[in-house]
Amino acid sequence: MMMRRYLMSCLRKNNMSKKLWILANRSDQALSQTKRDKISGSVAYAKKKNLPYEVIYIEDIVLDTTASKKNLPGKGDFLLSVVKSETRKEKTRYILHFFQSSGVKLVNSPDAIEIMADKWLTNSILAHAGIPVPHTRLITLSEVYSESDFSDFSFPVVVKTPEGSLGNGVYWIENYRELEDLLSFSYSVSSKESQLLVQQAIVASKGTDIRVIISHGTVIGAIKRTNPGHSFKANLKQGGSATLYPTDEKLIKLSKKIASVLGVNFAGIDFLVDDQKNYYLTEVNAFPGFKGFESVHTSVSLVQELVDRYL
Repeated sequence: MMMRRYLMSCLRKNNMSKKLWILANRSDQALSQTKRDKISGSVAYAKKKNLPYEVIYIEDIVLDTTASKKNLPGKGDFLLSVVKSETRKEKTRYILHFFQSSGVKLVNSPDAIEIMADKWLTNSILAHAGIPVPHTRLITLSEVYSESDFSDFSFPVVVKTPEGSLGNGVYWIENYRELEDLLSFSYSVSSKESQLLVQQAIVASKGTDIRVIISHGTVIGAIKRTNPGHSFKANLKQGGSATLYPTDEKLIKLSKKIASVLGVNFAGIDFLVDDQKNYYLTEVNAFPGFKGFESVHTSVSLVQELVDRYL
């Protein structure tokens, strides 16, 4: 009996030593409202569960092989990153690899995050795995193109940057002249070696997409995001609204296969739907927003799903 009490005491101490760390940008201007909501929701849940937590800022972290880890996440702790993907990308990558090698629990591996941050890598890997994706081509601005180079596309097409989120850097192009103008403008304001994706538009899904949340092999649910205005972008950040989308067997199977191929534990997976009800993968987000999904799935707490799993 004494030994059992001793072991239980040790287990309680070990559990108490585990801590939730939230990695963020110090400047609120560098964070979207989606990410600020995620921080406040994580802090609120940690307080509710009486879990030790701390918000740390990427700008303050000094990576040093001999540095004391007293004020950094350690083995068994859980790190939730809400860093803006477009800022300090390389440092974020180094930080996540550093913490992973220290035994810190991460939602997704740094390698999986890097793939998901690149739309071309994501689409090409999944296309080779048999996942339906819209016809997509990677082009370099420094190269010279003619209309015949895009003869295997039918307009409209969508042009997007390989990296980017929240619907930024995405353009709906109705004809070759518009495409030519966009490429010319992009060439004048960007690095000459910059690249763009030209993707066949799914016209039936203009202004609408399906966001699936998957966690550790289980589909939590799906929402339909619709922009009632003139924009074709369904992202909630771009003014879209969310409604419940019933998941069917095909959608669940596709989502699970995508997560398996990419080695993803938790993600938001975005699909377009054509007029034949076929799904096309467009993007996999390693850091999906919580609030829009939870506004529809009111009984779900994604923070709880992650924190309870890792702590």
